[in-house]
Amino acid sequence: MILAINKLLPELLMPLTVAVVLFLIAGIYRKFRWQTVIFWTALALVYLAANPVVMWVTITFSELHEEWTHTPPEHVEDVVVPGGILAWQPGGKLDYSAMSGIDRLLYGIKWAEAESGRRLYLAGGAQPDSDQPPESALMKSFIQDFFRFDTDRVEIDTTSTNTIEHARVLAEKREAEDQQIILVTSARNMKRSIRTFEAHGFEVYPYATDYTPRGSFFRFPGSLIPSAAALNYNSGALRELMGRMYYSLRGYGS
Repeated sequence: MILAINKLLPELLMPLTVAVVLFLIAGIYRKFRWQTVIFWTALALVYLAANPVVMWVTITFSELHEEWTHTPPEHVEDVVVPGGILAWQPGGKLDYSAMSGIDRLLYGIKWAEAESGRRLYLAGGAQPDSDQPPESALMKSFIQDFFRFDTDRVEIDTTSTNTIEHARVLAEKREAEDQQIILVTSARNMKRSIRTFEAHGFEVYPYATDYTPRGSFFRFPGSLIPSAAALNYNSGALRELMGRMYYSLRGYGS
């Protein structure tokens, strides 16, 4: 019974929170009319955007998928690590401190090493109008400097700058239907990445990384207090949602 309640609570909390906010707004509007209600509506939206409970629910729905943590099958020959690791490159130099989301590269190396002959495909070019080197070159250099992995098994794509281009370029190189790949990327991006690679003819075995750290679901009163961390995560989740909508309009949704 307790487990059922704990499982159901995250799903109910968001609509209940919205209902309470709408009830309060309706009461304020009834008494003060539109000028005040606009102010309180904006304030309520800011509160929800920076609310840790909303962040916890968002993480649950966007990142927690059990099938994304399964050990990949042995027979798959390609491990694919999309770009998105490079956060900033001062002076256009190879600087490993500028790498964020590095877990996806580490797990990419791990699964490539798990089977002899398995290839590691690194995707990511330089951003337009930038003096930065391609992300895939940075990742390969990192492997050469810190690992004993055979770089002859590393293939890089230095031209693509987004997930659609990552998938398209790899599909052109492989020229095979139903090509099987192990896709290693951040949990927040995984759903969009799977859909995109599948749309290009790949059979995808996902392995997600960079999960957002989570504490207890609810701690009174801390979970009710807005925080910069929650606002930052919810902002990123909103951008990812907009990205999924855009990709769906491009024909990469389901």
